[in-house]
Amino acid sequence: MRIFLTLCLLLTALAACKGPQRSQAQSPISKDYSSDAFTRAAIRQATRLAHQHHWYLDDAWAYYNSTDSVHRLCLNFRTQNILELHQARAQLVDVVEELLQNLKSNPLTSSRLAPNFSAENLLIHVDFQSFWGLYGDSKYVGWMGLENGMVYYYDFDVKNTQNDQWCNRIETYNKSKEIALIEKEAEKEYQDSLPAPKRVFEYLNE
Repeated sequence: MRIFLTLCLLLTALAACKGPQRSQAQSPISKDYSSDAFTRAAIRQATRLAHQHHWYLDDAWAYYNSTDSVHRLCLNFRTQNILELHQARAQLVDVVEELLQNLKSNPLTSSRLAPNFSAENLLIHVDFQSFWGLYGDSKYVGWMGLENGMVYYYDFDVKNTQNDQWCNRIETYNKSKEIALIEKEAEKEYQDSLPAPKRVFEYLNE
């Protein structure tokens, strides 16, 4: 009888023991948001940019705050464009202004945006991947980014691991927008100041 009770107690004690428990991996997505409207807006924007500027979308994210409003959008692009600083600046401003206008004019996205959503809520990165910039003339823009209302421009030297310094320019987005608009106005004024081109029959009558 004692042996039987001893075995029962031993089995009970063993059953109560727990070995090392494997931790459960947490999902990187804590909540499934309905972001179809923003996905559609990003893809439509990317389609236009592919045709207009030859920018191709690599990835995009929408960040939500505690009130389930989108407080930040991130868009990563790549391109084979060879651009100087003023050209890259003008394209970035066009993209940002068009994106903000499309988001705010669409009821499905505007109702989900955080209050006072502006360029400071956008993260836009453009990777210039031209071989000419890498191995030819490195003084063209090689990488450009909009982060927290600041715009960063780097030439192609930033991609050369053998260089420990490179040319760059940092300015606020408002300054980039201001310069781009002034340059556009100056170009228009110059074009308007040129004499009208002659027609074919005017050349023949000379």
